This record gives sequence, structure tokens and C-alpha cells, in this order.
Amino acid sequence: MNIIRFVKRRKVLKNVYNFLRSILKKDSSEFKSNKKFLLEANTVLNKISDILDENRIDYWIDFGTLLGIIRDSEIIKWDKDIDIGVRDQNNSVKVKSVLESNGFKLIRDIRLKSNGIGLEQTYVYNDVSVDIFYYHEEEDYIISYVYSSFDNSTFDNCI
Repeated sequence: MNIIRFVKRRKVLKNVYNFLRSILKKDSSEFKSNKKFLLEANTVLNKISDILDENRIDYWIDFGTLLGIIRDSEIIKWDKDIDIGVRDQNNSVKVKSVLESNGFKLIRDIRLKSNGIGLEQTYVYNDVSVDIFYYHEEEDYIISYVYSSFDNSTFDNCI
């Protein structure tokens, strides 16, 4: 069986395959559009780090931001946002308050469950997007949910 046909027959693999193809198909003009992001990202990352430290909020860099720092010692050149992890979704009210009082604007708030589990927020500062993923504890694990849309799927189909 052809590997592409095999992948397309499995929903999760198909979603990953389509996501990767969409990234690879993007033309270079989209990558050029993140020049402002690259110029501002370190400043914004330092600012958000100072704010969270001052307010004693437990956080860490996450996902693509973490990968770039570990692998390349810098923000990935084609990245478009900063990713931050925060322990305990109950911190979201405090995070929102301290970030907004420092000029960050909340533009997206996604909650998987009504009790707040599965919370992801996106803020913007100086045209730099910052995604904050809230982790919750279950037994010996800390868990975060990530929302991504593939092929105009609904939120429920993406989890």
C-alpha cells in the first residue's frame, strides 16, 4: 500500500500530514512577514518574563519557543509566536490582569471544558503574538491541551 494512502486513511495521521503540507506549501512572502516578529520577539519574551517573575507566576517557555532556544539558542526564524506554559489554569485571572495592565491585549481564550481545563490564551504586544498554555495536574502528571485547526475542522474534531 502506498504510504500516502495509508496516512490519509488514518484521521490523526491525515491531520498531521495535511498540517505539514500546508506549512511546506507556504510561499516565502509569508516567512518574510515575520521580520517584525523576529525583531520584537526577544524584547517581548523578556518583558513577559519580567512581568511573570515579578508576580511570582510559575511559567516556562514551551513548544516551538523552547525548541528554538534549545536547538538554535534563539527564536526559530520562521516562527510566528512565543509559547509559554503556566501551571494551574486558576492563574489565568492573575495572568490576564498583570499582562493587560502592562499593555498586552487578550485576543483569544479557548477552554476545552467548562471548569477551565484545557485553557489556552493568546495575547498580543507590539504585534508579537504570545500563546499561553495552562497545565493542570492529574495524579503524577501535568497536562496541557493544544488546539489546532486542520482543514476547517471544528474544535471538537481537533482534540
